[in-house]
Amino acid sequence: MKTIENLMVNQTSEKAITSTELAFPNQDMLLGILQAVEDDASISQRGLAQRLGVALGLVNGYLRWCAGKGLIKMQTLPPKRYAYFLTPQGFLEKSSLLGRHIQNSFALFRMAREECLTLIHEFEQKGIRNVVLVGAGDLQDFAFMIGQDSPVLFHKVKSISEITDFDALLLTDMNISQATYNKLVELFPREKIFTLPLLKVYRGGI
Repeated sequence: MKTIENLMVNQTSEKAITSTELAFPNQDMLLGILQAVEDDASISQRGLAQRLGVALGLVNGYLRWCAGKGLIKMQTLPPKRYAYFLTPQGFLEKSSLLGRHIQNSFALFRMAREECLTLIHEFEQKGIRNVVLVGAGDLQDFAFMIGQDSPVLFHKVKSISEITDFDALLLTDMNISQATYNKLVELFPREKIFTLPLLKVYRGGI
């Protein structure tokens, strides 16, 4: 599942985290760990770190926490390697986390739909007809789909370098929203750049 495998957690230290720091583990990270272990019991800690896009120390801490909570069991393999298996409790926890993840995703896209419709109405009121969606991904595809029922013409681009003619730019990058917005305001008039509130982009001076 891409939305799980591509999780980016702000963690740069290679130092293993303590059990105290994991008293309230990140739910998406925990789901990513459990899903990866279910997919491949022989995956290494380094492989897990690469798959989830996080530091090795963070993976080590989560695996120890999961083992302590009875969600996974570890089996020693030669030479000096481990295999990880979900326990029955681990399967139940993963199912519960996945259910909450899906519910949160539905809530997110309900919010995105409302915000897109509000912005489309604003475009119509201002006579804006040619809008470029900046930032590939689910939000860009969703905004493009919503826009098909309006007189506003939406165009998708994968990168800023592809932007040509437009009346307005709508930021749809969910991964590095602020960085992409900052780059846009360096290149284009700020008043022509629009953002959805759900992205929580700071639109003040840079």
